[in-house]
Amino acid sequence: MPIIRNIELFFPEDRQANLNFYRETRCIASLYSRLLSEIKTDEYKGILINCVSGLDVINKLDADSFIMFNYKSVFAEINMKEFFSLPTDQRKKEYTLEVMQKPLEQVAKELNCDISLFKDIHQKIINLDFENKWIYAKKSSPNRKYSCSIVCEQEVSYIDVFLEIKKRNGEVKGRERIMRETDTDEQHLFSKLGKIGWTHNHKVSFSDPDYKTKFIVTFLEKNSSESFYWKYEQQIFQ
Repeated sequence: MPIIRNIELFFPEDRQANLNFYRETRCIASLYSRLLSEIKTDEYKGILINCVSGLDVINKLDADSFIMFNYKSVFAEINMKEFFSLPTDQRKKEYTLEVMQKPLEQVAKELNCDISLFKDIHQKIINLDFENKWIYAKKSSPNRKYSCSIVCEQEVSYIDVFLEIKKRNGEVKGRERIMRETDTDEQHLFSKLGKIGWTHNHKVSFSDPDYKTKFIVTFLEKNSSESFYWKYEQQIFQ
């Protein structure tokens, strides 16, 4: 039985506007998708929110432009010019959440789901201050004293990827930004991310899937809290 795991927003009236709209709304759509508990249905694996300038436009569009296989389609009205003219990324995040909420609650009713689930997610995103952070991979050092995490921070116009070292008690010992991806679709980013590899208790690396680029951190913590060695390097192989 399919499980709804993804929510996407489209603007089927204009291909170029849709490209920009999809990228700039992906941050909140992705966050909402991750917070969505598993909803099992007979046929859907996702929800497609088609944003249109007016509901009368729907009858003028080719059905193929707003239907996706295994996705539940729903419509929402939007002023695209207003969206693109918003002065800050924070306002675009807030706008995106409000555009999403009503059609998602409509989907909940149509699929006989608990609508409070969607209301709770709406409030969680506000409580998170619209920040979409997630861990792509995590691995402990051989001596289990440290862990290395690949942390992704998804924004309106980019996704930053960090290599972060923590002690077992949760204290962050160091952090390096290793990548900034301007394509905000996280699925595109996944194709560039590989595996974490600990060489020693105090040396860790992360590479792309083809091992053409390697990010390496070497660190050493002594008894004194002020004695901490940290070295970051990037290696590129042909």
